[in-house]
Amino acid sequence: MVAQQIRIDNGKRAREGKHQRSVHSTPKEDTVAINDIGRKHNDIDYKKGIIWDRCDEGRETGHRYIAIYAHEMSRMQEIVLLRLARFGDSLWLRTLDGKDHLWPQYAWADEHHFHQLQALLPCLQHRRPKRVLILGGGDFLAAWRATMVKSVEHAKIADWDPRLSELVLKHQPWVEATGTHKRVEWGEPVDVRKFLPRNQDEQWDVIIGDLTDLTAMNTLVPDFAEHVFRILKPGGVFSTQAGSLSVAPGSTHGLRDGIAALKKAFRVGTKNGGRVEVLWWPIESFSYPQAFVQAWKEQRMLPACPTAQTIWRRCSVTELKSDRPFLNAEIAARAFAVPLEFQRWLGLAS
Repeated sequence: MVAQQIRIDNGKRAREGKHQRSVHSTPKEDTVAINDIGRKHNDIDYKKGIIWDRCDEGRETGHRYIAIYAHEMSRMQEIVLLRLARFGDSLWLRTLDGKDHLWPQYAWADEHHFHQLQALLPCLQHRRPKRVLILGGGDFLAAWRATMVKSVEHAKIADWDPRLSELVLKHQPWVEATGTHKRVEWGEPVDVRKFLPRNQDEQWDVIIGDLTDLTAMNTLVPDFAEHVFRILKPGGVFSTQAGSLSVAPGSTHGLRDGIAALKKAFRVGTKNGGRVEVLWWPIESFSYPQAFVQAWKEQRMLPACPTAQTIWRRCSVTELKSDRPFLNAEIAARAFAVPLEFQRWLGLAS
């Protein structure tokens, strides 16, 4: 039976930063603009003001929205930027050659947990990252967290759709500083399927995967893990979002296979070999615990749980003093505490 869950919040909205938009149209007003696309949309109920998340097999989750800022077909994908009643500003995408439904990418209420574990934490565990490559990441959120670390000199966003970045900058003002940052390179379309096999010379300290789950990445790019290993510097780390940490067999098997490919590519268990670890955190706007995977090229990383002193020394003071919740040692410790049951399923424990 398909479990349908409509999340409605008529009272207080999720915590939002000072840069949130304050003027919004109603769903009814948005309908005219959206219908200009000229296609019936199965995932958006314009009359009721609900957008449906159908990414997980066997489950549908409905989110009531307040306004749609942009809904556009670029050359590569369908892009929807809107404000959810419960979780604030949010981005949804549908690739034109993919499945016929929208995939939620982030929501303001909890994106900080996602991107700080995905991008900021590995940069803090690295001894001195200077060059960061982000595979995907056209919404700037991974780049935002990576450049919080003062030693990072260059962060390259390798995304195939500059139009997405333009729309995010226009409608999500809280990422504007990252999009205009002199250390962040973006704007040139980059197809990762071609970029990785051809990238022979450049070496990166940190590579952040912000594309899709590990199974899909290995399908899209043959020998994906080997390519990532090759262009990492010794002591470098590949950190990626890896889909849901779920009891559903399909999710578990896909994540396990992706981890196995990384362990092989990063020579885990051999002399001077690397290390692969799994993290997790509940992302309420996704309706599931999110898995993250780190793969280290040689084991030169700093402790997984950075102290407050380390964070203050290595990160931007401006960011630390902002009103956005910030990563700390307690969050990192909990993220690495993956239940033993899951570790066994994923081949990380006996």
